[in-house]
Amino acid sequence: MSVDDEAEWNDRRHDEEEDTSMESTAAPADSEGGMPCSDTWFFLAIYGPLYGLVCVFGLVGNCLSICVLRAGRSRRQAVSTHLLKALAVCDNVFLATAAAVQMYPAMATVGGQFEHLQRIYPYYQILAWPLAHIVQLVSVWMMVLVAGNRYVAVCYPLHASSLCSRRHVRWQIVAMVIACVVYSIPRFAEFRSVSLSV
Repeated sequence: MSVDDEAEWNDRRHDEEEDTSMESTAAPADSEGGMPCSDTWFFLAIYGPLYGLVCVFGLVGNCLSICVLRAGRSRRQAVSTHLLKALAVCDNVFLATAAAVQMYPAMATVGGQFEHLQRIYPYYQILAWPLAHIVQLVSVWMMVLVAGNRYVAVCYPLHASSLCSRRHVRWQIVAMVIACVVYSIPRFAEFRSVSLSV
């Protein structure tokens, strides 16, 4: 390829990139001022049955895990089963919260309830989103707590009985939940509702 051919090819590629960037910025906005793609079947499928199906499968799987962990009452695995049950409960709370917080605005937008959503969304954002973040944080740190306790049990088996007792694990869970709530308190001040009279 000669220098002229390469320069021409670069100019053509640059022109194509400009054309595509103009097309993407010149796309018409949503007529209701809502979320992009909110009136498409893809949006409806993702935030409707697909999202709900994932949440239902997760809830059922976690409930089955709790039932199985309750059935086996081995004394030796009491701490690990206690942690795994707590993890399953945290995940269930997270899935239920995520379904409510994510699915309701999307379904209201797609289902033609946009005016109702506009009235309640400021309060929804002030209260529901911080609660969802707290639940997500607790779920993530519960997994870290399980991993840390398993690390101590495997790598320091002689100290595991004193460091990973059931009493210590309960206090660790309580301290972790309190820390997550305290850490997330500023999220409640992140947004505020302002009434505008026009």
